[in-house]
Amino acid sequence: MKREEQSFEAMKKGTFAFLRAVPLEGYHWDEDLCPAPGLIELGAKENLGSPWLVSPLGYKVAAQQYAPFQKSDLFRHFSRLLPNPKNIKRFADKYGWLGHTVPLIYPDRSGQETQLGESLQFWRQEIEEMAMLVKLWDLVRNEREEPLSKIILWQKRPLSVRFEWRLPNGKRAHLIATELLANGELLTQWKYRDVIGPARYFLCDQINKRLKGHVNPGILPFLDGEIYMFPDCLRSAMYVLLALEVSGRTHPAIMCRGCGIYFVPKHRHQAYHEEACRKLAYYYRKKSNAEVVRGASRVNHNLTR
Repeated sequence: MKREEQSFEAMKKGTFAFLRAVPLEGYHWDEDLCPAPGLIELGAKENLGSPWLVSPLGYKVAAQQYAPFQKSDLFRHFSRLLPNPKNIKRFADKYGWLGHTVPLIYPDRSGQETQLGESLQFWRQEIEEMAMLVKLWDLVRNEREEPLSKIILWQKRPLSVRFEWRLPNGKRAHLIATELLANGELLTQWKYRDVIGPARYFLCDQINKRLKGHVNPGILPFLDGEIYMFPDCLRSAMYVLLALEVSGRTHPAIMCRGCGIYFVPKHRHQAYHEEACRKLAYYYRKKSNAEVVRGASRVNHNLTR
């Protein structure tokens, strides 16, 4: 496997470190493969069906390394993906599998090599989950109380607060706290009808659940025994990046003045997502100024006639 070496400095983000290798040939979709019987216990995430996103076969596949933590807004890029096979493949070709591969075989062949892959439906579910939490975070950090009041819902009898998120095929509902259960103590932390506090708590709780068991400590003997936390897959690394932004450990995302999407600035003076956005904003600003001047000239001409 051919690798482009990355320094450890490039791998880390605070006390976290992660490195990925992506096949240079990219991935492809296969509709004929199915989970290999006996090699894995089929749970909800494994039994989602074809098509499967698979990599080239063999142990000598040329690959390129990259450090996901150098892309602080990677989780936002992922959350904005249109969940179709073409866009998902393009993302995977650049950043790799999410990290929940399933052993696969062709059911009508014998003596074949087992392949690994992730289902299209699994990717769609993960994009939907990340998009929900990123949108919730943007509402919380901007203190958008009106839209939050439509998804953070209070009830007086019994006293409780819940989260409801509408999806194209239904809605996602979670009970945040109720006086009928042990978590009722949480209700003393918030005023009735407060939406910011419960929303932030729910967001942090959901991120914690996705990180639990997927980020592990490691001692590095060649770095004076320093201890770092290592995500076990790309999905976990993206939730670490989201957690760092929510906790204030990284620059918060801002809206690009050119294209309107959120991005993480590299310095406090950066206002545009990329150079093309800055040029586009300058073009429209110049065009707007020119129209104002022309308008003023017409008014002045009419007044002096």
